[in-house]
Amino acid sequence: MNDYVLERKSSTEGLHSLMYNVSTTLVNRKVPQPSQIEQTLGEDGLKSYFFMHALMHSIEYGRERVLESARRDGKAIQRHSFDAAVKPEYRFDDPNLPSNYKLGPRGKKDAILHDLGEEFGKSAIGALIVNDVIRCLFGDLTGKDTSFLTNYNAILLESHSRELLELETVDPDSVHELLGKSRDKLKINKALVSSHYIKVYEALLKFRDFVEKKVDYMPDSDKKHLVGIINNTANDVDSQIRRGVLTADNVKRSILTIYDRIMGIIEKGDYIDVDNRLVLPGEPEFFIILKRTLYRDFVHQISDEVLREAIEHHRDGGEKDDHSYLELMLAKNSENTDTVANTPYDPISNAVSIQRKSRILIVEDLNLIKELKSRDFNYDALQRAMDYLFRNLQYSVTLNYEQTKKRAENDTNLELNRRMFEVINEKVSDLEKLVAATREPSWVMEALLKELRDFGSRKLELLARSFLWEIIL
Repeated sequence: MNDYVLERKSSTEGLHSLMYNVSTTLVNRKVPQPSQIEQTLGEDGLKSYFFMHALMHSIEYGRERVLESARRDGKAIQRHSFDAAVKPEYRFDDPNLPSNYKLGPRGKKDAILHDLGEEFGKSAIGALIVNDVIRCLFGDLTGKDTSFLTNYNAILLESHSRELLELETVDPDSVHELLGKSRDKLKINKALVSSHYIKVYEALLKFRDFVEKKVDYMPDSDKKHLVGIINNTANDVDSQIRRGVLTADNVKRSILTIYDRIMGIIEKGDYIDVDNRLVLPGEPEFFIILKRTLYRDFVHQISDEVLREAIEHHRDGGEKDDHSYLELMLAKNSENTDTVANTPYDPISNAVSIQRKSRILIVEDLNLIKELKSRDFNYDALQRAMDYLFRNLQYSVTLNYEQTKKRAENDTNLELNRRMFEVINEKVSDLEKLVAATREPSWVMEALLKELRDFGSRKLELLARSFLWEIIL
């Protein structure tokens, strides 16, 4: 599948062109100019973007400052976060696959920062500290959002994956026992907590040094501005460290809560069924079931928070047309959409994992939309974000299925991929009926009329408009 970069589809002027230029700058592994970021994400987005860029940069350049790609495909990891923030707006009226929605300032900031807990933090304690730094730098709301967007379930389970896979039998009892023993042995001290804050601080300084010494392609005014942004951010982190950070007891309680949540889910036994046809040879079935169930719990926590905010918003007399409470879920959908759009057909394990997560998120979207609709709350942007995610999933799965089917004729190594994409294709088709049912008639009508306008038949458009309104009314 071709790389789904923010390729130019329409105008090359203004904001559209800037978004494209930043994305391709990242593809070429260069640092974008602050003036470009300010114009695409706003002045408020400058600090959050370069905080993200600095921490992601440290992952790939490390102590020796020699590039070691964090992705198998060698692509810059900052690009996913940027594209997730701007793709809905960039693709808003795309002639082939329009998003039909945009992220607000809150959603864009969430999308920019969403991966730092998992990618930079790496561990549960690391993620907690990164999100605490985000809270101090960007406010309580952003800190709360990035905490919800951090899959602590997956981080904790992944830290025990080797031990789990070495179990004689991977089943609920053995996994619960292993996690229980690890929980009881958990030790967190002040020095360990401090080291993670210092790690953030040092990542900022290393990126500043990199910009000063290596970035020779940026205008001097932009380069000076960027160094100032990084210095100010590093000073803010240093001040946080000096004022006081999360205590070892705070961190330990938070991690124990994650253990308890996972173990409680195992005790409850309310698992998502996994189609055996999508379990790879050698994969313990319960491990896949548990990961999928924990992902459902992760996105359900996000959904619950959105509903809580929506109820609070309307209880406090908020504007009915104001849907800012949806931004957290919109950001999650947007980042998932960007991932889906880049789904490879090989390795098949990645493709299966991506589509599983997407389908779980879409089902959670459907449930949240149903709940919001029952309360007469605004949910339009979420419906469009879910629909855009689904259409990207559908496009990606169809394309990969056709490619693997064709290539498997000459390469038997891809026969497993072909069979799995065939199953995935079936499941996406089943999901289409549920997604289609959420589309408002007027929304469907406008989409059809746009196609007719593009086709060039004004008379046919007018006839269709009259006919559709008769059906709707």
